[in-house]
Amino acid sequence: MCRLDTSKVNSIYNAMDAAAILAGRSTEVTLAIAGTGTERDMFEKYAEGINTRYGREVVKLLGSVKRTPELLAWSDIVIGIGRSAFEGMATSKPTCIVGENGLAGVVRSDTVKVLQYHNFAGRNIDTPQDPSVLAGTIEEIMGDRDLYDRLAAYARKYIIENYGYRAGAERLEKIYEELLAAPPLTVGQKRKAVVSSFLNGYCRSLYRNIKWKIKQVLFGKTGDEIQDEE
Repeated sequence: MCRLDTSKVNSIYNAMDAAAILAGRSTEVTLAIAGTGTERDMFEKYAEGINTRYGREVVKLLGSVKRTPELLAWSDIVIGIGRSAFEGMATSKPTCIVGENGLAGVVRSDTVKVLQYHNFAGRNIDTPQDPSVLAGTIEEIMGDRDLYDRLAAYARKYIIENYGYRAGAERLEKIYEELLAAPPLTVGQKRKAVVSSFLNGYCRSLYRNIKWKIKQVLFGKTGDEIQDEE
């Protein structure tokens, strides 16, 4: 599950190429990509090239999918970052974090701390990983049922213990307790907080919106192009 825009180009191509490598090894793999965006046509052409090469639908672009539970139930492995990764973990699927530099790791006990530190976004990998790395990892997982079951069970256990609503409620409760225990702000501290919030919040947002509008009107740039620049 992924936006098909310029910010996802490398990660999507990496996943497609990994699927193509597996198809070339006569592995009956299907990569299903749910999502849409400004670059959908480009990705569709790339997928068509792979499918034509192997004479079957190796890569499927599903478009916008609202009923994601059915897609997750159908899948064997989830590839993604952020929310997509969380949903894969929550549904007991071995989850591969694939960011702009390719495979950043599989969610398991010896990698999860690093992956979590980088918000499961794949930023822990600086050097681009060849698609064969992802292909080999998928082969390893699907070729070992015990490994598959261990990864699936660990992923679900981790997401529930660290990101489930009970874990969130406990963290929020601690914040409330700290706030209630802290001494009340002085008049000067309150004024400083209001000014800081105004400058760092409203004024910064206003400046950013004006800058974006100028770039769009004067230079004809799209929102994706401006975002890439920043």
